[in-house]
Amino acid sequence: MTTYTRVERLLTVGPCIVGDEELLAELTPEHIQAALQHKRTRYGWALGEPLRGWARHEAMLPFVRLDTLVTMVVLGDPFTLSPANERTCGKEVQEIVDDAVATVTRVEELLRRGYPAQWATKMARSVAGIELPELVVSEMVRRVTPSTIGQNSWHATPSMREQSVWYAHRLEGDEYVGWTCGDCD
Repeated sequence: MTTYTRVERLLTVGPCIVGDEELLAELTPEHIQAALQHKRTRYGWALGEPLRGWARHEAMLPFVRLDTLVTMVVLGDPFTLSPANERTCGKEVQEIVDDAVATVTRVEELLRRGYPAQWATKMARSVAGIELPELVVSEMVRRVTPSTIGQNSWHATPSMREQSVWYAHRLEGDEYVGWTCGDCD
């Protein structure tokens, strides 16, 4: 008989017991990483399919943390550990989880500054290489409060010229995502 931790049971069976909403709300990328540590096969993770199902389950969106949701999406993606994917083939779970958390941070920061969601996700994808599904992006947009959108109104819809100036001034390897000092004119 196989014994599962509460996290493994939640990820494989789903929420069946009252109180799982609290567990889901407290679930972190580190919990998922620990659950997957011993569940890896030569074809990927044994929990890959359940993670994909959870990432598409709309009823859980209000409960789960965004970094956990993106981690579920990335680790549940069948292409993540595919030998054809040069970016992630040799990576360890920790590196993939770190990239997922960094992607959430970048997208949230850009959304709070008032950038359009499509632009924010493309920017994060170009830095970390993680593609976010529309369901996850729409949940991120929903969680950004309306009071923070357009706080700096000139950031709300950057023109192509402003974007090109920003890219021209961006330093390679710089973890800070934002506008550099300087004038467009």
